[in-house]
Amino acid sequence: MTVPLKTVLSRLPEGRRAKVEARAAELVADIARTAPRSKKNSARFHVFKDDDAAWHWRLVAANGQTIASSGEAYRAKQSCLSAVDLVKS
Repeated sequence: MTVPLKTVLSRLPEGRRAKVEARAAELVADIARTAPRSKKNSARFHVFKDDDAAWHWRLVAANGQTIASSGEAYRAKQSCLSAVDLVKS
């Protein structure tokens, strides 16, 4: 059974949630940094708007599989893009 990260995080106490989110961001950043740099094999960030008009991002591998996702909805596209920049750094 797979449980979405958003669901897991919502059940954690606030202090623990922040630590888990920070660690997840570090792991995603490591994946993004170590991903092959050729265009053929590179992972890409996709930023999209959902049915509730909230913005999200996902990191998609060259084979189309989602490697990571925002796990959070952003009201503004710029906030979502800023989150992507944080993950990339």
